[in-house]
Amino acid sequence: MVTTSLTATTNSSTSSGANGSTRRTAWRALAGVGSTSDTSGRSGLGRPARRSPRQPSHERVLIVADHDEEVLEKIRRGLLYTESEASFRDSQRRTDLIFEYNQTRPSDAARRRSLLEATLGSVGERTVLLSPFHAGFGSNVHIGDDFFGNVNLTFVDDVEIRIGDGVMIAPGVTLTTTGHPVHPDLRVDFRRFSEPIVIEDKVWIGSNAVVLPGVRIGYGAVIGAGSVVTHDIPAMTVAVGVPCRVVRRITEDDLHTRAAAPTEEPRTHA
Repeated sequence: MVTTSLTATTNSSTSSGANGSTRRTAWRALAGVGSTSDTSGRSGLGRPARRSPRQPSHERVLIVADHDEEVLEKIRRGLLYTESEASFRDSQRRTDLIFEYNQTRPSDAARRRSLLEATLGSVGERTVLLSPFHAGFGSNVHIGDDFFGNVNLTFVDDVEIRIGDGVMIAPGVTLTTTGHPVHPDLRVDFRRFSEPIVIEDKVWIGSNAVVLPGVRIGYGAVIGAGSVVTHDIPAMTVAVGVPCRVVRRITEDDLHTRAAAPTEEPRTHA
């Protein structure tokens, strides 16, 4: 805070030749420039208030780092945190790259692959992700080999979403790692909690399903269209509904359902 006076006091020893200097000093003080302390006894017009010593830059960095780590620890523990607290993570967002990917021609496979590698945390081989897709960060999404993601797949990836090999996801699916408190007073500054999602190998998720924070879907499971998955789904099961519930196991008998019809032997004419 800078304290200033609109009048300058001179002592009886100040000569008339010093008046111009005094006026210049007063203008400098009003502009917040410099100090008026000298041996003539003038009143310190515009002198900055006494301040505590500036904190060393390395200490400020340590304080910021400590704050960031405290917020990350809250996130890891599934505790509530605010938008303002987590703003330091904004540099990890890949929204411009996602926009560019969604505008890239489907025929430009090399460019799409390059953008996908730059956008996601990791991406396997032979990955198909149709446009458009959406993500809060992109950098928190990890996809394995032989993945197929249909149109309008949404990743709310405030924390990690890990997807295994051979996973298929139908149109309009949402994978969200983040939720909000029920009471409105707790939602100030977009307060929220986040928990990671894991989708194991060879899972199939039907159209318009929603997978909520902290869910793990086991190997080979099938999630029915329109389901809302609120809890873990065991491996090799079929689960459907709102909320999503296991309806049966996947067994060897399923190898014989929807099988291709046997090829008919070509007819010969005698």
